Amino acid sequence: MSAVRIASAAVAREFQQRKRKKYSETATRHEALLLPFSVETCGGMAPDAITLLDTISEAGKEHLSLWSHAQIVQHMLCSVAIAIQKGNAMAMLSAYSAAVVRASAAVVEAGGENGGREEWV
Repeated sequence: MSAVRIASAAVAREFQQRKRKKYSETATRHEALLLPFSVETCGGMAPDAITLLDTISEAGKEHLSLWSHAQIVQHMLCSVAIAIQKGNAMAMLSAYSAAVVRASAAVVEAGGENGGREEWV
């Protein structure tokens, strides 16, 4: 994974630390290694997210899978990118819907579409 991707993911790293603080006790209780998966809306990935993807891809390489190590990594990165894009689209549609509702409410509050005047055709 690219060092540039790690360096540019300041927000992802911040949320990685928040997740680590929130879930570390649970991980310890279950004797588990906690690797918070934190990514930014433009694709920046926290170091633990990259470590998790690397670990999964290495496990695939060790089990003589039908896919090459590079194919496994590429597929996982594509899956993460698609999930991010879907989340971004849902956020945009939600914001758009909220804006339409607010605009409609403002029109109704102002007396209708034509400011309360009757239109005669």
